[in-house]
Amino acid sequence: MATNAERVLRFLLERRDETFEPSEIARRIDATENSVRSVLERLCDLDLVRDGESGWTVDDLEAVRHAFVHSSTATFLDEVLGVESCDEWIETAENESP
Repeated sequence: MATNAERVLRFLLERRDETFEPSEIARRIDATENSVRSVLERLCDLDLVRDGESGWTVDDLEAVRHAFVHSSTATFLDEVLGVESCDEWIETAENESP
């Protein structure tokens, strides 16, 4: 199942010649407007989207491509190797500390 960030980014990517207000994106992807606003701010911090004069749009297509490749790779590795445990990382780090 896609995250709201993936859904927002895909929506904007498929319509990259247009701009949209958060309320319109929320309605079109069936998410809450508050969630979409939060996602847009995070994606903007990563330079994946930008808030133009007339609404939100995709910013850097190459950055978006890299983000999707990274996400796909992480998902594949989780499926093949299993999801990593944060608790195991912390335990290992504590045990390896001098």
